[in-house]
Amino acid sequence: MLTPKSLQEKSQLLEADFIVTNNIKFFSDEQLEWMLGCKRVRYEHDYWNLIRPSQEPFIKKMWEGSLVGIFLSQSHYYEYRRLHPNVEFRNILIQPSPIDAFDFEPKEKKNICVYLGALVPHKGTIEALTWAKSKGIRLYVYGKIGNHLYGIDVKEHPNCIYEGMLDYEGVREVLGEADMFIHIPQWVEPYGRSAIEARLSGCRVITNNRLGAKSYAWWDEDFTSKEMREYFSSLGRLFWERLEKAI
Repeated sequence: MLTPKSLQEKSQLLEADFIVTNNIKFFSDEQLEWMLGCKRVRYEHDYWNLIRPSQEPFIKKMWEGSLVGIFLSQSHYYEYRRLHPNVEFRNILIQPSPIDAFDFEPKEKKNICVYLGALVPHKGTIEALTWAKSKGIRLYVYGKIGNHLYGIDVKEHPNCIYEGMLDYEGVREVLGEADMFIHIPQWVEPYGRSAIEARLSGCRVITNNRLGAKSYAWWDEDFTSKEMREYFSSLGRLFWERLEKAI
């Protein structure tokens, strides 16, 4: 894996049969030019409208010259097309990202509702707090406090218990014990990994149709079943199998 710091010259890319481009926000324009000269796969996990303005001219070139383009959900793909109507997308795969599903197990449940993720407007932080207030419950909030929450101080909110950041083990523990998990995205969420981890942990998930994972037929299945755990755990292998066939 190459980072903006470790990618020093174009020859590093030419050593590969093909490259997979993912989060390229922090690569320089020169490094992006190097990527355009390689056989490549575009693996989109977010939206390119989050890039620097100078990277905008690279959008068409990066996508239209890629061997395969990969999105995390059908709704993710449709929203990306809406944002970039002048880009011609070819050879598209819709592929959910893998999750270590057997790491997430229901434990003895407590009557609590959890919000876990970035505390920013497009993730639905304010809507989650509003929902909790309407139900008369306290919301346990975990995550990094972002900007632009319209003057709301999460740490002082009367319906919120702010618990700070969690590491991976902490996430497993909290989701295992929580009864409910809330995520009401205000953008089209590409995937919604935390919501899936919550379902695997036996939580009731309060969300909306902007959640990318909800566009899959398997959203209505029992995530705590062995079959679903095996499915999510196998997605890494399936990714490379599908990619090999596509290229």
